[in-house]
Amino acid sequence: MTQTADWEQLKLQDLCARLDVDYDGARNTLARGIRPRGVRQHPGRGNHRQYDRTQAFHLALILKLKAAGMTTTLAGKVAEWARVIQGMSVNLGWDHRFAPFSGNFQTEREWFVDVGDARFGRIATNAHPGKDTLYVTPWVELKSRKSAEGACPVVIFRVDIARLAHLLLEPVEC
Repeated sequence: MTQTADWEQLKLQDLCARLDVDYDGARNTLARGIRPRGVRQHPGRGNHRQYDRTQAFHLALILKLKAAGMTTTLAGKVAEWARVIQGMSVNLGWDHRFAPFSGNFQTEREWFVDVGDARFGRIATNAHPGKDTLYVTPWVELKSRKSAEGACPVVIFRVDIARLAHLLLEPVEC
């Protein structure tokens, strides 16, 4: 499946429409200082907020987590932590075309970020070259990024990162 986004800049309103999230809620998130790298807090009068593919993906992850009930601050931390996916996909060569935090949204694989008890994170993917099933990394602490041996969270959020990337290419039906 070869997919390329036909945009280089995306307005906040268009991003919200693709994600089916509240535009005012997105503006509120930005006003609280939770925004992708390189995005100014105040774009200036008469300037529309526009996001490149990298910024759009980062913000999309935050907005979808917020829409699912996660706090703004935690959603921002999760989005920063989730960049480890790119290390696995590109640096390890498991899915070299998939680098969503660099604006490369092409994948035929499944990529998930799990957040446990609002403290732990892990990655799940079927891109591991030695596994025929979903490979799940051990839990790590979101704050310190250290191994969380013995972690057994009760509440787990799972975000489909690959589907989120595809939504930015073009809105898809469930």
